[in-house]
Amino acid sequence: MECRKNAHMKKTLNSFHILMICVLMFFAWAPVSNALIITLSASTSYSLTGPDGGNLAEGSVVLIVGSFDSIADPMVEFGGGLLSYSFTGDDIFVGLCYVLDDGTIDAGGFKYESSLVNYLYLRFFDAAEYPVQGVHAWGTTDVWGVTNQFQYVSLDFAPEHGYGVGHTNNFVIIPEADTRNYFGMVLMLGLVWAAAGEIRRKKNRLCVRNS
Repeated sequence: MECRKNAHMKKTLNSFHILMICVLMFFAWAPVSNALIITLSASTSYSLTGPDGGNLAEGSVVLIVGSFDSIADPMVEFGGGLLSYSFTGDDIFVGLCYVLDDGTIDAGGFKYESSLVNYLYLRFFDAAEYPVQGVHAWGTTDVWGVTNQFQYVSLDFAPEHGYGVGHTNNFVIIPEADTRNYFGMVLMLGLVWAAAGEIRRKKNRLCVRNS
């Protein structure tokens, strides 16, 4: 009798969990249901310049950053430096490209959701490796408002003048977790799951015998 009662309660809880999952999926899906995927082509008519006033070296790192508002939010501080690949507030990563031999950029095929991005700007570094590490100069362009036509945006980030690096900071990288620790954790979780499963099976067999 007790086993049947527990089985009925378990079935009720499972139905409740399924209902809650459906509700959460609906609310998670609803806000982005009207979002469009926008394709971006990015360029600069004028050069991005380095600390000496000359063009940034060919291959220097340029990040394309999207924002819901017109504010370029700061990077994350960590371990005495900045994380070049970090974004705060409502800013998001849109794309990565590199400076051409004339100090400009010209790249395309970047994607973003229209519901998340109303503005775009560049964050560029006097560095050729990404993520950036060590002491390097960097800068940003103005923040540009964007409107899409047929889900496509072509934006010149420097239509009237160039932009130069205006800051110098130490950039750090968060060390990757030791893979041995990761696999050890996965193995431990697997063993715990297997043990829990065996306990559940023994309980079910006991209920069948007593019913």
